[in-house]
Amino acid sequence: MPALELICCVALGDAQVYHHLMPLAEHPLVERIWLVRTHLPRTGPLPRTSLVPVPRSRRLRFPAMQAQVLRLARRPAVRGMVSFNPFPYGLFGLPPALLGALRLHMGLIGSDWYRDAQGPAGPALRRTLRRADLVTVSGPLMQAAVVASGVPADRVAVLPHSIDVDRFATDLPRQVDFVFVGQLIERKRVDRILDAFARVAVDHPHARLRIVGRGPLKDALRDRAARLGVAERVEFVGYVDDVAPLLGTGRVFVMASEMEGLPFALIEAQCSGLVPISTPAGTIADHVHDGVDGFIVPGGAPADLAARMGALLDDPDRLADMRRATLQVREGYRHAAAAAVWTPWLERLAR
Repeated sequence: MPALELICCVALGDAQVYHHLMPLAEHPLVERIWLVRTHLPRTGPLPRTSLVPVPRSRRLRFPAMQAQVLRLARRPAVRGMVSFNPFPYGLFGLPPALLGALRLHMGLIGSDWYRDAQGPAGPALRRTLRRADLVTVSGPLMQAAVVASGVPADRVAVLPHSIDVDRFATDLPRQVDFVFVGQLIERKRVDRILDAFARVAVDHPHARLRIVGRGPLKDALRDRAARLGVAERVEFVGYVDDVAPLLGTGRVFVMASEMEGLPFALIEAQCSGLVPISTPAGTIADHVHDGVDGFIVPGGAPADLAARMGALLDDPDRLADMRRATLQVREGYRHAAAAAVWTPWLERLAR
């Protein structure tokens, strides 16, 4: 098969870029990925990936990205463009795609579908998705919604959020009862997690909560923990490059988000053996089976979260059973699982 090169425009966090691109960067059909971004991900080296730098300023970055995509699309070996958050990044591939210069992938991973494609610009964005050669989504729930919007079913595939599974240990001593990992922003509703933990702490005086992440609500959440009387039992870790050691010593992963796609933090927690308790935001309910390998809490009310959190502390045997069920998902999140989804599209490009 001829050499196959891909373009990727993206502005996600380093770890997300690394995880999304590694199955492509290691794929035997891909010779080069041209990463149009401000910098290479610091999470780790991506094989066969070359940075095409653009300015950090959004005002300058967007026109620079468009110019670079148009330039790279003229390379004979460039056959396709991949994008995660297609609005606006996938749109930069639309002009050369309409001219037949490359085939376009658009990857929907969260707010790009649940907020953008359902908002005021939704009709135009959904028409754009119908022009893509491949649309990937984070779970069957989103897949069904995208197909219902008019994208042909044979162009829509569920792409696993793959990670380097072996980095996440399952045999470390479990020292922390509850863990949250994510941005400290409004839609993550960490305030509800604190409220729930305060309820649990009444009957479980040795319980501990670890909050990993940064964001504008950090100080407000610290103050809330103090007002609730649990400040000494809540550990605010801040941002860390490698969450694996912190997840590896936890028992239960808690989320109360109002909007998600499928967060990598949840996948990493499951692969570390933490039993998830979460709202059904985005496609989380595709990956957490209520009462089997975790709990789904519609609405995320603190009382309901606390009931599930307390139930697991009260019943160690049930926690152990759910942990074993949770660990069954590990193999499905390997990079090889995502590579298998990419292969049919890459084979078409390479013909």
